Amino acid sequence: MDVAARAQRLRSGFDAAECDALLVTNLTNIRYLTGFTGSAALLLVAPDGLVFVTDGRYRDQAAAELAAAGVEADIRIGRTSEAQRDLLATAAAGLARLGLEAEDVTWAQQQRFDADWFEASELVATDGLVEGLRELKDAGEIARIEAACPEMTGLAALIRSFAEMLAPAQENEARLQRWITTAREVDLPHLHSFTRGLDLDIQAATAALTLPYHNGRTEGVNNKTKMIKRQMYGRAGFTLLRHRILLG
Repeated sequence: MDVAARAQRLRSGFDAAECDALLVTNLTNIRYLTGFTGSAALLLVAPDGLVFVTDGRYRDQAAAELAAAGVEADIRIGRTSEAQRDLLATAAAGLARLGLEAEDVTWAQQQRFDADWFEASELVATDGLVEGLRELKDAGEIARIEAACPEMTGLAALIRSFAEMLAPAQENEARLQRWITTAREVDLPHLHSFTRGLDLDIQAATAALTLPYHNGRTEGVNNKTKMIKRQMYGRAGFTLLRHRILLG
């Protein structure tokens, strides 16, 4: 996983969030950005680097885990809350707008940050900056997920290969038969049920994957007609139904 590149991707969202840096307090987000697995840390993502603050218990662990993840950061140890405050206040000096994770910072914490920690900076509430990055998995994360669940690997490959047949082409008839054979060879019972359904209506499935024609518009009109009919059920007659269909 390319953990080191995540901080730079995070910085690309600062302008939209109207902040110059971000104080990351959510431990899950800190782990995502640095690889640190401890239970106490604060991370300042500044425009030109990372400042990682933790207590003495995690001095060696923080250095080892950040190095293993390929993350370069200024690791600072504060044995008390006051010492950590001073370290971060020094690191944040000169920052006009400092973002806070609104979903993780309490009102009391925000008041302390504003009055005691970052007096010279405007504190900006941000929403989901790191979480938005976490939603999009990189190649390394996908590889780890697949390794943890081999069935998912096989299912994902079969879904991708089936999706490739959704663009109609004559060769898709043979590809569909090969796909059905392959799907039945893997230990995915729900997929076996899908292949049985294809067999029951193989001509229609083949036509859908090989011909450029479809009845999508017809089905759309049918659904619209049923919806209008149900809206009027018991309250109107055929004349109004006809007008609504023709003029709607």
